Amino acid sequence: GFQQTGTFKNQRDREQFYPLMVYKNGFKLAILNYTYGTNGVPTDAPTIVNLIDTALIRRDLEEARARKPHFIIAFMHWGLEYQLTENPEQRALAKFL
Repeated sequence: GFQQTGTFKNQRDREQFYPLMVYKNGFKLAILNYTYGTNGVPTDAPTIVNLIDTALIRRDLEEARARKPHFIIAFMHWGLEYQLTENPEQRALAKFL
């Protein structure tokens, strides 16, 4: 029963399952997920990892809005380890979202 998003086997998989839509008791959520990188782990084609890219995020937000969810939730894997305060880049991206 677990669902995941943000990584995909290929482009077709991404197109079919993204954004992740969650339906529960008449409530609808659109889930988006992005990362700054893969911690040095290579991503070989056709595998896709959603990297933080505002052009990509903008298109994904448009698709999510078109599905008319009650809320859109974007999970971001970002920032420097052990830093408890956001940096200017994170602040600007949060404002964009």
